[in-house]
Amino acid sequence: MGVGAVATVVGAALVVAEPFGSGGAATVITVVGGPVVFLVGNSIAVRAETGRVSRSRIAAIIGLAVVALIGSVLPALVLAALAFAILLLLALGASGWFKPPSMSVED
Repeated sequence: MGVGAVATVVGAALVVAEPFGSGGAATVITVVGGPVVFLVGNSIAVRAETGRVSRSRIAAIIGLAVVALIGSVLPALVLAALAFAILLLLALGASGWFKPPSMSVED
């Protein structure tokens, strides 16, 4: 997971250096690959601890892979924004944001 975090920081530095340039291979690999490596490592750790595999993390990895496929034709800033949006949806889903409120009729 540490390698994924470091790669993500390098990707952020590449985006800040040239935000409107096309995302080259290094930019795509670090901006998208960093979070993927982190999520894979996190999924392995959670699987070892609880025996469960998080479907939301798998969906985020697939979404990031799709972004990586089109990443070389996008500006670096758009690439980073798409990766951020996927990770934001993952965080909101993990926090219970998308769950409907429970209805209790005991009152």
